[in-house]
Amino acid sequence: MSPRARGTGTVFRARYRGPAGEWRTTSSFSYQLYDRRKGRTIRKGGFRSEAAAERALRETLSRQDKGLPIGPEIERTTLGDLLGYVTTDYALNRHRTAGSLPGILKHLRLFFGDDARAVDIVESRIAAYAVARLAEGAANATVNRELAMLRRGFILGMHSQHVLRRPHIRLLREDNVRKGFFEPQQYRAVRSNLGDLVLQRLVDVAYVTGWRIPSELHTRQWRHVDLEEGWLRLEPGEDKNRAGRMFPLNYPFEDGTLLDVFRALREETDRVEHKQERVVPWVFHRNGSAHQGLGSPVEGSREGGRPARPATPRLPADGRQEHGAGRDQPVNRHAPRGAQDRVHLPKVRRGDRAGPARCSVQARGLPSKARVTACRRHSAPDVLPSPA
Repeated sequence: MSPRARGTGTVFRARYRGPAGEWRTTSSFSYQLYDRRKGRTIRKGGFRSEAAAERALRETLSRQDKGLPIGPEIERTTLGDLLGYVTTDYALNRHRTAGSLPGILKHLRLFFGDDARAVDIVESRIAAYAVARLAEGAANATVNRELAMLRRGFILGMHSQHVLRRPHIRLLREDNVRKGFFEPQQYRAVRSNLGDLVLQRLVDVAYVTGWRIPSELHTRQWRHVDLEEGWLRLEPGEDKNRAGRMFPLNYPFEDGTLLDVFRALREETDRVEHKQERVVPWVFHRNGSAHQGLGSPVEGSREGGRPARPATPRLPADGRQEHGAGRDQPVNRHAPRGAQDRVHLPKVRRGDRAGPARCSVQARGLPSKARVTACRRHSAPDVLPSPA
Protein backbone atom coordinates (compact mmCIF):
# COMPACT_ATOMS: atom_id res chain seq x y z
CA MET A 1 0.00 0.00 0.00
CA SER A 2 1.37 3.40 -1.02
CA PRO A 3 1.92 5.96 1.76
CA ARG A 4 -0.53 8.85 2.07
CA ALA A 5 0.02 12.47 3.11
CA ARG A 6 -0.27 13.20 6.81
CA GLY A 7 -3.83 14.00 7.90
CA THR A 8 -5.48 12.29 4.91
CA GLY A 9 -6.15 8.95 6.56
CA THR A 10 -4.84 5.52 5.79
CA VAL A 11 -5.99 2.31 4.08
CA PHE A 12 -4.99 -0.96 5.70
CA ARG A 13 -5.89 -4.61 6.32
CA ALA A 14 -6.76 -5.21 9.92
CA ARG A 15 -4.87 -7.77 11.98
CA TYR A 16 -6.22 -10.12 14.63
CA ARG A 17 -5.01 -13.07 16.73
CA GLY A 18 -5.90 -16.60 15.74
CA PRO A 19 -6.84 -19.52 18.01
CA ALA A 20 -3.16 -20.31 18.69
CA GLY A 21 -2.26 -16.70 19.41
CA GLU A 22 -0.66 -16.04 16.08
CA TRP A 23 -1.31 -12.80 14.17
CA ARG A 24 -3.53 -13.01 11.12
CA THR A 25 -4.62 -10.46 8.51
CA THR A 26 -8.16 -9.98 7.26
CA SER A 27 -9.00 -10.47 3.62
CA SER A 28 -10.98 -7.20 3.48
CA PHE A 29 -9.62 -3.66 3.53
CA SER A 30 -10.44 -0.80 5.90
CA TYR A 31 -9.71 2.89 6.13
CA GLN A 32 -9.06 5.12 9.10
CA LEU A 33 -9.44 8.92 9.31
CA TYR A 34 -9.26 11.54 12.05
CA ASP A 35 -12.40 13.71 12.29
CA ARG A 36 -11.08 17.21 12.91
CA ARG A 37 -14.52 18.67 13.70
CA LYS A 38 -15.35 16.27 16.53
CA GLY A 39 -11.83 15.22 17.53
CA ARG A 40 -12.22 11.48 17.06
CA THR A 41 -10.95 8.66 14.87
CA ILE A 42 -13.30 7.15 12.31
CA ARG A 43 -12.70 3.62 11.08
CA LYS A 44 -14.70 1.76 8.45
CA GLY A 45 -14.02 -1.65 6.94
CA GLY A 46 -15.48 -4.42 4.81
CA PHE A 47 -14.08 -3.30 1.42
CA ARG A 48 -13.18 -6.13 -0.96
CA SER A 49 -10.24 -4.33 -2.56
CA GLU A 50 -7.73 -1.62 -1.74
CA ALA A 51 -9.07 0.52 -4.59
CA ALA A 52 -12.60 0.41 -3.15
CA ALA A 53 -11.30 1.49 0.26
CA GLU A 54 -9.32 4.32 -1.37
CA ARG A 55 -12.40 5.59 -3.19
CA ALA A 56 -14.45 5.56 0.01
CA LEU A 57 -11.70 7.39 1.88
CA ARG A 58 -11.46 10.08 -0.83
CA GLU A 59 -15.24 10.61 -0.70
CA THR A 60 -15.07 10.95 3.09
CA LEU A 61 -12.21 13.46 2.82
CA SER A 62 -14.17 15.43 0.24
CA ARG A 63 -17.20 15.63 2.55
CA GLN A 64 -14.96 16.71 5.41
CA ASP A 65 -13.41 19.51 3.31
CA LYS A 66 -16.92 20.75 2.47
CA GLY A 67 -17.87 20.84 6.13
CA LEU A 68 -20.30 17.91 5.84
CA PRO A 69 -20.68 15.23 8.52
CA ILE A 70 -18.51 12.13 8.06
CA GLY A 71 -19.18 10.13 11.22
CA PRO A 72 -21.07 6.86 11.60
CA GLU A 73 -24.15 8.74 12.89
CA ILE A 74 -25.09 9.37 9.26
CA GLU A 75 -25.90 5.71 8.74
CA ARG A 76 -27.31 5.28 12.23
CA THR A 77 -29.89 8.08 11.95
CA THR A 78 -33.37 6.60 11.71
CA LEU A 79 -36.82 7.86 10.79
CA GLY A 80 -37.65 8.00 14.48
CA ASP A 81 -34.78 10.45 14.95
CA LEU A 82 -36.01 12.66 12.11
CA LEU A 83 -39.57 12.76 13.41
CA GLY A 84 -38.20 13.48 16.87
CA TYR A 85 -36.47 16.55 15.46
CA VAL A 86 -39.80 17.72 14.03
CA THR A 87 -41.61 17.21 17.33
CA THR A 88 -38.94 19.16 19.20
CA ASP A 89 -39.04 21.95 16.62
CA TYR A 90 -42.82 22.28 17.00
CA ALA A 91 -42.51 22.41 20.78
CA LEU A 92 -39.75 25.04 20.72
CA ASN A 93 -41.57 27.30 18.25
CA ARG A 94 -44.99 26.73 19.84
CA HIS A 95 -46.75 25.95 16.59
CA ARG A 96 -50.52 26.17 16.80
CA THR A 97 -50.90 22.85 14.98
CA ALA A 98 -48.70 20.93 17.42
CA GLY A 99 -51.77 19.06 18.69
CA SER A 100 -52.39 17.45 15.29
CA LEU A 101 -48.73 16.49 14.77
CA PRO A 102 -48.90 12.95 16.31
CA GLY A 103 -51.74 12.01 13.95
CA ILE A 104 -49.71 13.16 10.94
CA LEU A 105 -46.53 11.36 11.98
CA LYS A 106 -48.40 8.15 12.79
CA HIS A 107 -48.79 7.18 9.13
CA LEU A 108 -45.10 7.77 8.42
CA ARG A 109 -44.14 5.51 11.32
CA LEU A 110 -46.50 2.75 10.22
CA PHE A 111 -45.23 2.67 6.65
CA PHE A 112 -41.47 3.12 7.06
CA GLY A 113 -40.99 2.03 10.67
CA ASP A 114 -39.23 3.98 13.41
CA ASP A 115 -36.05 1.92 12.91
CA ALA A 116 -35.79 2.62 9.16
CA ARG A 117 -32.46 4.24 8.34
CA ALA A 118 -32.67 7.73 6.91
CA VAL A 119 -30.23 6.83 4.12
CA ASP A 120 -32.65 4.11 2.96
CA ILE A 121 -35.61 6.50 2.62
CA VAL A 122 -35.09 7.45 -1.02
CA GLU A 123 -37.34 8.95 -3.67
CA SER A 124 -38.78 5.61 -4.82
CA ARG A 125 -39.89 4.64 -1.29
CA ILE A 126 -41.40 8.07 -0.71
CA ALA A 127 -43.39 7.76 -3.94
CA ALA A 128 -44.56 4.31 -2.83
CA TYR A 129 -45.72 5.84 0.45
CA ALA A 130 -47.80 8.46 -1.36
CA VAL A 131 -49.39 5.78 -3.57
CA ALA A 132 -50.22 3.65 -0.53
CA ARG A 133 -51.80 6.56 1.33
CA LEU A 134 -53.93 7.50 -1.67
CA ALA A 135 -55.07 3.88 -1.93
CA GLU A 136 -56.21 4.10 1.70
CA GLY A 137 -58.47 7.00 0.75
CA ALA A 138 -56.35 9.89 2.04
CA ALA A 139 -56.80 13.21 0.25
CA ASN A 140 -53.96 14.85 -1.65
CA ALA A 141 -53.79 17.63 0.93
CA THR A 142 -53.49 15.09 3.75
CA VAL A 143 -50.64 13.26 2.02
CA ASN A 144 -48.90 16.58 1.35
CA ARG A 145 -49.00 17.50 5.06
CA GLU A 146 -47.39 14.17 5.91
CA LEU A 147 -44.73 14.51 3.21
CA ALA A 148 -44.01 18.03 4.42
CA MET A 149 -43.28 16.67 7.90
CA LEU A 150 -40.90 14.10 6.42
CA ARG A 151 -39.13 16.79 4.43
CA ARG A 152 -38.89 18.98 7.53
CA GLY A 153 -37.32 16.08 9.41
CA PHE A 154 -34.60 15.71 6.77
CA ILE A 155 -33.90 19.45 6.82
CA LEU A 156 -33.51 19.46 10.60
CA GLY A 157 -31.34 16.34 10.35
CA MET A 158 -29.02 18.12 7.94
CA HIS A 159 -28.83 21.12 10.28
CA SER A 160 -27.74 18.83 13.12
CA GLN A 161 -25.31 17.07 10.74
CA HIS A 162 -26.94 13.69 11.22
CA VAL A 163 -28.14 13.49 7.61
CA LEU A 164 -25.92 13.91 4.58
CA ARG A 165 -28.51 14.10 1.82
CA ARG A 166 -32.15 15.15 1.64
CA PRO A 167 -34.20 13.23 -0.95
CA HIS A 168 -36.33 15.20 -3.37
CA ILE A 169 -39.91 15.02 -2.14
CA ARG A 170 -42.55 15.97 -4.69
CA LEU A 171 -45.88 17.10 -3.31
CA LEU A 172 -49.17 16.17 -4.91
CA ARG A 173 -51.43 18.62 -6.67
CA GLU A 174 -54.18 20.01 -4.48
CA ASP A 175 -57.50 21.10 -5.94
CA ASN A 176 -59.04 22.76 -2.91
CA VAL A 177 -59.82 26.22 -4.24
CA ARG A 178 -62.82 27.71 -2.48
CA LYS A 179 -65.77 28.13 -4.80
CA GLY A 180 -69.20 29.68 -4.53
CA PHE A 181 -70.60 32.28 -2.19
CA PHE A 182 -72.43 32.28 1.12
CA GLU A 183 -75.71 33.83 -0.03
CA PRO A 184 -77.47 36.30 2.30
CA GLN A 185 -80.62 34.18 2.50
CA GLN A 186 -78.55 31.14 3.46
CA TYR A 187 -76.75 33.13 6.12
CA ARG A 188 -80.05 34.36 7.59
CA ALA A 189 -81.42 30.82 7.63
CA VAL A 190 -78.42 29.58 9.61
CA ARG A 191 -78.52 32.55 11.96
CA SER A 192 -82.17 31.99 12.77
CA ASN A 193 -81.28 28.56 14.19
CA LEU A 194 -78.76 30.00 16.66
CA GLY A 195 -80.57 30.52 19.93
CA ASP A 196 -77.69 32.28 21.69
CA LEU A 197 -77.78 36.05 21.13
CA VAL A 198 -74.03 36.40 21.64
CA LEU A 199 -73.46 33.60 19.14
CA GLN A 200 -75.70 35.36 16.62
CA ARG A 201 -73.69 38.56 16.95
CA LEU A 202 -70.45 36.62 16.67
CA VAL A 203 -71.66 35.10 13.40
CA ASP A 204 -72.78 38.55 12.23
CA VAL A 205 -69.27 39.92 12.68
CA ALA A 206 -67.68 36.86 11.07
CA TYR A 207 -70.01 37.10 8.06
CA VAL A 208 -69.24 40.77 7.42
CA THR A 209 -65.50 40.82 8.15
CA GLY A 210 -64.52 37.34 6.96
CA TRP A 211 -62.25 37.00 10.02
CA ARG A 212 -61.52 33.61 11.53
CA ILE A 213 -63.71 32.88 14.53
CA PRO A 214 -61.39 30.80 16.77
CA SER A 215 -58.17 32.80 16.38
CA GLU A 216 -59.29 36.29 15.34
CA LEU A 217 -62.73 36.96 16.84
CA HIS A 218 -62.80 34.85 20.02
CA THR A 219 -59.58 36.58 21.07
CA ARG A 220 -60.89 40.14 20.59
CA GLN A 221 -60.95 42.30 23.69
CA TRP A 222 -62.42 45.75 24.10
CA ARG A 223 -58.97 47.29 23.79
CA HIS A 224 -59.10 46.14 20.15
CA VAL A 225 -62.36 48.00 19.50
CA ASP A 226 -62.64 51.77 19.00
CA LEU A 227 -66.35 52.60 19.14
CA GLU A 228 -65.74 56.33 18.89
CA GLU A 229 -63.79 56.21 15.64
CA GLY A 230 -65.27 52.92 14.43
CA TRP A 231 -62.43 50.40 14.04
CA LEU A 232 -61.90 46.74 14.88
CA ARG A 233 -58.22 45.84 15.12
CA LEU A 234 -55.98 42.78 14.93
CA GLU A 235 -52.55 43.55 16.35
CA PRO A 236 -49.41 42.71 14.32
CA GLY A 237 -48.52 39.10 15.01
CA GLU A 238 -52.10 38.00 15.76
CA ASP A 239 -53.22 37.18 12.23
CA LYS A 240 -51.95 34.57 9.81
CA ASN A 241 -49.53 36.82 7.91
CA ARG A 242 -48.51 38.56 11.18
CA ALA A 243 -48.97 42.00 9.62
CA GLY A 244 -52.01 43.16 11.61
CA ARG A 245 -55.38 44.16 10.21
CA MET A 246 -58.11 46.76 10.75
CA PHE A 247 -61.76 46.76 9.76
CA PRO A 248 -64.14 49.77 9.70
CA LEU A 249 -67.19 49.32 11.90
CA ASN A 250 -69.24 51.78 9.86
CA TYR A 251 -69.55 49.16 7.13
CA PRO A 252 -73.23 48.81 6.06
CA PHE A 253 -74.91 45.73 7.50
CA GLU A 254 -78.62 44.82 7.45
CA ASP A 255 -80.58 47.97 8.44
CA GLY A 256 -77.63 49.71 10.08
CA THR A 257 -73.88 49.27 10.36
CA LEU A 258 -71.53 46.85 12.04
CA LEU A 259 -71.00 49.50 14.68
CA ASP A 260 -74.55 48.88 15.95
CA VAL A 261 -73.65 45.25 16.65
CA PHE A 262 -70.62 46.25 18.72
CA ARG A 263 -72.59 48.87 20.62
CA ALA A 264 -75.08 46.18 21.59
CA LEU A 265 -72.20 43.96 22.70
CA ARG A 266 -70.78 46.85 24.73
CA GLU A 267 -74.12 47.39 26.47
CA GLU A 268 -74.32 43.70 27.37
CA THR A 269 -70.75 43.80 28.70
CA ASP A 270 -71.56 46.87 30.84
CA ARG A 271 -74.55 45.05 32.29
CA VAL A 272 -72.46 41.99 33.19
CA GLU A 273 -69.70 44.14 34.68
CA HIS A 274 -72.18 46.03 36.85
CA LYS A 275 -73.81 42.80 38.03
CA GLN A 276 -70.57 40.92 38.76
CA GLU A 277 -68.58 43.99 39.87
CA ARG A 278 -65.57 43.12 37.78
CA VAL A 279 -64.01 44.07 34.46
CA VAL A 280 -64.88 41.88 31.46
CA PRO A 281 -62.19 42.35 28.78
CA TRP A 282 -63.74 40.05 26.16
CA VAL A 283 -65.95 41.31 23.34
CA PHE A 284 -67.66 37.94 22.90
CA HIS A 285 -68.35 36.26 26.23
CA ARG A 286 -70.88 34.25 28.21
CA ASN A 287 -71.64 36.02 31.49
CA GLY A 288 -68.11 37.40 31.58
CA SER A 289 -66.29 34.22 30.56
CA ALA A 290 -64.48 34.11 27.24
CA HIS A 291 -66.52 32.61 24.41
CA GLN A 292 -64.60 29.43 23.53
CA GLY A 293 -66.61 27.83 20.75
CA LEU A 294 -69.70 27.65 18.62
CA GLY A 295 -71.36 25.16 20.96
CA SER A 296 -73.09 22.06 19.71
CA PRO A 297 -73.64 21.66 15.98
CA VAL A 298 -76.74 23.40 14.70
CA GLU A 299 -79.00 21.79 12.16
CA GLY A 300 -79.18 24.23 9.28
CA SER A 301 -82.60 25.01 7.89
CA ARG A 302 -83.44 24.44 4.27
CA GLU A 303 -84.46 27.01 1.75
CA GLY A 304 -85.38 26.04 -1.73
CA GLY A 305 -84.45 22.43 -1.05
CA ARG A 306 -80.80 23.30 -0.31
CA PRO A 307 -79.31 22.90 3.17
CA ALA A 308 -77.93 26.08 4.68
CA ARG A 309 -74.15 26.23 4.80
CA PRO A 310 -72.09 26.35 8.00
CA ALA A 311 -72.28 29.49 10.11
CA THR A 312 -68.56 30.24 9.72
CA PRO A 313 -68.22 31.19 6.04
CA ARG A 314 -64.86 31.61 4.33
CA LEU A 315 -64.26 33.99 1.49
CA PRO A 316 -63.53 32.47 -1.94
CA ALA A 317 -60.04 32.48 -3.36
CA ASP A 318 -60.72 35.53 -5.54
CA GLY A 319 -61.50 37.59 -2.44
CA ARG A 320 -65.10 38.51 -3.31
CA GLN A 321 -67.93 38.42 -0.81
CA GLU A 322 -71.59 38.49 -1.67
CA HIS A 323 -73.48 41.39 -0.15
CA GLY A 324 -77.03 42.60 -0.68
CA ALA A 325 -78.81 41.42 -3.81
CA GLY A 326 -76.04 39.18 -5.08
CA ARG A 327 -73.82 42.05 -6.23
CA ASP A 328 -70.06 41.93 -5.82
CA GLN A 329 -68.29 44.83 -4.15
CA PRO A 330 -65.00 46.13 -5.58
CA VAL A 331 -61.82 46.17 -3.53
CA ASN A 332 -61.18 49.26 -1.44
CA ARG A 333 -57.58 50.02 -2.25
CA HIS A 334 -57.36 52.22 0.86
CA ALA A 335 -58.32 49.39 3.21
CA PRO A 336 -55.77 48.47 5.89
CA ARG A 337 -53.02 46.35 4.42
CA GLY A 338 -53.67 42.66 4.98
CA ALA A 339 -57.45 42.97 4.80
CA GLN A 340 -57.74 43.17 1.03
CA ASP A 341 -57.61 39.40 0.63
CA ARG A 342 -60.34 38.79 3.21
CA VAL A 343 -63.01 41.45 2.74
CA HIS A 344 -64.04 43.94 0.10
CA LEU A 345 -65.33 47.37 0.88
CA PRO A 346 -66.98 49.97 -1.36
CA LYS A 347 -64.58 52.25 -3.17
CA VAL A 348 -63.54 55.43 -1.40
CA ARG A 349 -63.20 58.67 -3.29
CA ARG A 350 -60.08 60.72 -2.66
CA GLY A 351 -62.08 63.68 -1.42
CA ASP A 352 -63.77 61.55 1.24
CA ARG A 353 -60.64 60.70 3.21
CA ALA A 354 -60.66 61.54 6.88
CA GLY A 355 -58.37 64.12 8.42
CA PRO A 356 -55.39 63.79 10.80
CA ALA A 357 -57.63 63.10 13.81
CA ARG A 358 -58.76 59.79 12.31
CA CYS A 359 -55.21 58.92 11.33
CA SER A 360 -53.96 59.32 14.88
CA VAL A 361 -56.62 56.92 16.17
CA GLN A 362 -56.25 54.40 13.37
CA ALA A 363 -52.46 54.18 13.78
CA ARG A 364 -52.65 53.81 17.54
CA GLY A 365 -50.33 51.09 18.84
CA LEU A 366 -48.22 50.97 15.65
CA PRO A 367 -44.51 51.86 15.42
CA SER A 368 -43.71 55.47 14.53
CA LYS A 369 -42.79 54.68 10.93
CA ALA A 370 -45.95 52.60 10.52
CA ARG A 371 -48.10 55.49 11.78
CA VAL A 372 -47.03 57.65 8.85
CA THR A 373 -47.93 54.88 6.42
CA ALA A 374 -51.25 54.33 8.15
CA CYS A 375 -52.15 58.03 7.93
CA ARG A 376 -51.19 58.25 4.27
CA ARG A 377 -52.68 55.01 2.96
CA HIS A 378 -55.17 53.52 5.39
CA SER A 379 -57.61 56.33 5.99
CA ALA A 380 -61.35 55.76 5.47
CA PRO A 381 -64.38 58.06 5.16
CA ASP A 382 -66.65 58.80 8.07
CA VAL A 383 -69.52 57.02 6.35
CA LEU A 384 -69.04 54.46 3.62
CA PRO A 385 -71.53 54.55 0.76
CA SER A 386 -74.14 51.81 0.73
CA PRO A 387 -73.68 49.09 -1.88
CA ALA A 388 -75.62 49.50 -5.06
